[in-house]
Amino acid sequence: MKKILLAAVMTMAFAAPTFAADVPEAPSSDAVKTGVKCFILPLLPECIEYWKAKADDAKAKMDEAMK
Repeated sequence: MKKILLAAVMTMAFAAPTFAADVPEAPSSDAVKTGVKCFILPLLPECIEYWKAKADDAKAKMDEAMK
């Protein structure tokens, strides 16, 4: 039982956002559907574009933070 509870707590710790600023305001339903589909099938052509866009956004945020 303790192992199950520990696994649940660790899962929630990784799933929950670290900062309130990281929580998106209100994602569109299309973006949510694309994200879920691309999480399951990441090598679809539209998913490759989705992941590249996400990587570019993350790089831009990192570059901005490093200034």
